[in-house]
Amino acid sequence: MSSPKPIEQRLAALLNGQGYALRLKTKNETEPVSWGQWLGVPVPGYIEINGPWPVREVEWVEVNPVVTTFQGRLIPPQVADHTADLTRQLKSASLSFSVTNDGYLRILLSPR
Repeated sequence: MSSPKPIEQRLAALLNGQGYALRLKTKNETEPVSWGQWLGVPVPGYIEINGPWPVREVEWVEVNPVVTTFQGRLIPPQVADHTADLTRQLKSASLSFSVTNDGYLRILLSPR
């Protein structure tokens, strides 16, 4: 029987390529890093959006499930809310998360 994949690999597989805006907060910082579009796993035990961080130092990863796609100058952007689908996928992957007041999904990696 194979062991479950590390949380950083499960998150990358679930979130990448979907157009979500992502950011993370480390335990020793008061503010999260700036938003990015890709969650990388440069080496096992590390996670990166705007620079690599050891997973043990990351408190949470936040996802904006509303994706806005630019259509052109004369056409309004396409807006798709993936909250329900992403919530179902996070539950299915047994990932602990909450919904913020802004509607972002906050995935807990390690408690403070």
